[in-house]
Amino acid sequence: MERDAGRARVDFVLGDCHATSCDKTVIARAERALRDLGYAVARNTPYSGGFVTQHYGRPGDGLHALQIEINRALYMDESAIARGPGFAVLAERLKTLVRVLGDVAMEFARA
Repeated sequence: MERDAGRARVDFVLGDCHATSCDKTVIARAERALRDLGYAVARNTPYSGGFVTQHYGRPGDGLHALQIEINRALYMDESAIARGPGFAVLAERLKTLVRVLGDVAMEFARA
């Protein structure tokens, strides 16, 4: 869990299909919020976005899709297939991310 293809794993990978599935403001604010919470964040590597982001993300039409991959080590005991000791902390911190993304949505709605 600590390494992926010879490099340290990050906590979150944000995928916007290489800037095609959501406005740059969406991914930038998500990244900043997660970094401010102390997490290591990567964009589009190793996951840039799957079917949902590719199919539904149309920022030109006001439809923004952002894929958020979370390192299971933050919330799960994989050997027991159970919640890990970090589950509650992560759940609480994700509320901040949801608020930030909600604020972005409201800004877009007012524009």
